[in-house]
Parts: sequence; structure tokens; C-alpha cells
Amino acid sequence: NEAAVAAKAILLTEGVNIEELKFIPIGASNEVSSVAKAARCKDFPIIAVGLLDGDMTKKSNCCILPGSHAPEKEIFLALRHHTSIIAERLGKPETSISNTLELTMTVTDHHKWPSYFAERIGDSTDYVWEALCRIWAIHVLTDENRKQFVRNLLDEIE
Repeated sequence: NEAAVAAKAILLTEGVNIEELKFIPIGASNEVSSVAKAARCKDFPIIAVGLLDGDMTKKSNCCILPGSHAPEKEIFLALRHHTSIIAERLGKPETSISNTLELTMTVTDHHKWPSYFAERIGDSTDYVWEALCRIWAIHVLTDENRKQFVRNLLDEIE
């Protein structure tokens, strides 16, 4: 689900209408690539593309998120340098955001970072993760990163 939210943030930032897209959590990368491979069959009932984390290698009928880590790790590491933007977006003091961000990244399992961070600042995980993904898409990714992701995704769909 975290990868889907990150992908949506990129698509929205690039002005892509996502109303007709549906993101379905599948599981681990091997499961995603298996379903994506099956989706290439002309008898598959829908057009489907797998979405893989930035630390994965390209697979048939899959699109990879920008970066070189899982989305949680990629986004938290990148946003260390954008605490004022996060603070403004979430309506929290910057020192609180900065300290909580650093504390969050000491948690061993990066999959827990969004919920850990959200709990500590007193907001819902979904709200915070969507905000962080939008900030990442707008302020961290380059225009070319975003455009390339959109091109890759649309190429896989066509």
C-alpha cells in the first residue's frame, strides 16, 4: 500500500488522472511480478501492471518506483532535508518533525516508519503518509524522475 500511495503522489503531481486506475496490494515483489506476468495474457480480465519498490530489479510488465530503496526508506531518508515543508504541511513545529523523523529512522523495520512517525506526531498514518509522499514527489524528485516514472507506467499499460 505504501508503494501505491507513493505512485499516486507522482502521478497526481504530473497531472495524470488517476480516477480510472486501481491500486491493489498484492504482497512481496515475487508475488507482484507473478501476477504482473499473468496479466500479460490476453485472457486476463483487466489491464494490470506490477508496481515494484526502487530497490528491486525490473521485471516484465512491472514499473519501478524512483529511488534505490523501499518507498518508506526512500522517502524518509530524502525528507530529512525538508523538515520545514513537512512541518508546514502537517501544522507541527519543525523541531518536533525533525526530532521525530530522526527517531523514526532508528526503528529497525522500515515498514513501520510511517505508522511510528504518525503516532508520535498525533495524526493518522494514512494522512501523514499521503502528505509525505506528495512532499517527496514535489520537492525531492526531479521533473525527469517523475516524467520517466509516468512514461514507464504508461508504456507498460499500452
